[in-house]
Amino acid sequence: MATATQSSSSSSSSSTNPYSTQEFLAESTLIEITPFFDHSQISLIDGNYGPFVSQLPVKVPLWLAGTLKTRHMCKVSAPVWMSKDFLLTVLTHERDVLNSTFYAPDPNKNGYNIELPHHYVEISRIIMKWEEDIDDVHTVRTLIADIESVRASKVSTDGSSIVLDYCISHD
Repeated sequence: MATATQSSSSSSSSSTNPYSTQEFLAESTLIEITPFFDHSQISLIDGNYGPFVSQLPVKVPLWLAGTLKTRHMCKVSAPVWMSKDFLLTVLTHERDVLNSTFYAPDPNKNGYNIELPHHYVEISRIIMKWEEDIDDVHTVRTLIADIESVRASKVSTDGSSIVLDYCISHD
C-alpha cells in the first residue's frame, strides 16, 4: 500500500512541474565559473573538470556550478547569450513580422555569431537564481520571457496554418 502511495505522489509531483525533466537535461550544459578555491582536476562520470585555481575561470556543468555556488565556492559567469544586447537582437528578429523563423546567427553579417542553446529557458532560469552574478538580471529575465512568448505565438500560428492546410487539402 505504501508503494502505491509513493508512486502516485511521485507521478503527481512530476506533472505539477513541467520543467523538471528539461531542467535536468539543461544541467549538463557547460558554463563558466570563477572558483574561490584551489583543487586539482576532478574526474566524474560525465568528464574531467578543472583544475580549479582561485580566481581563474573554468568551465563546469551547470549542476556542479550550482553545488559550488550554494557553498559560496564560486562566482557564476552568465553565458554570452544571456547579455541584454544579444537578447534584444534576438527579440527584434523574432518580432519582425517577415521572419517566420527563429533567430539564427548569420556569419555574413556583423553582430553576434552565437545562438540560443536548446534549453535556454531552463538554463537561464537556473542561472538567474544567482541574481548577484548576473548583470541586468531583471531585464534579462523579461527579455527571455518575451522571446519565449513570441516563439510560442509563432508555433501556435504555424500549427494552426498546418492544420488548416491539411483540412483544405483533404476536403
